[in-house]
Amino acid sequence: MLFWQVSKRITEFVLEHKRAEYGKQIVVTLSRQLEERFGCNFEEKSIN
Repeated sequence: MLFWQVSKRITEFVLEHKRAEYGKQIVVTLSRQLEERFGCNFEEKSIN
């Protein structure tokens, strides 16, 4: 369920339903957003 939620968030809020050109940047952006909202359990290395 966690991975589905992460994927949904990437698709809707980071990619805005478009294809990614640079996958690594998406992980960095998502990591920052999740850390702001939920804390340090979503570091880049943890979700990559």
